[in-house]
Amino acid sequence: MLDLICQTYPDAKQAKLIYRDFRDGDVRHSQADITKATVRLGYAPTHGVFQGLAETAQWIIEQSKDGLKEPLLSDSDNSGLN
Repeated sequence: MLDLICQTYPDAKQAKLIYRDFRDGDVRHSQADITKATVRLGYAPTHGVFQGLAETAQWIIEQSKDGLKEPLLSDSDNSGLN
């Protein structure tokens, strides 16, 4: 994932990666397939992976420029995203 982000934001290579043990409920393997949603519901993604990553990274940068003083995720965050 970092390689994908670094294609748009080369400075991200300086990021310190933090690896932790798996927690209860973590998805360790995924074989995501949107075929049923496409066929049955007519679902069509509006963003590709690269566009989504670029927009997410840009949002994070803009939040920082707007005075975000705390990290977006912290060790005490209970959302399951850290």
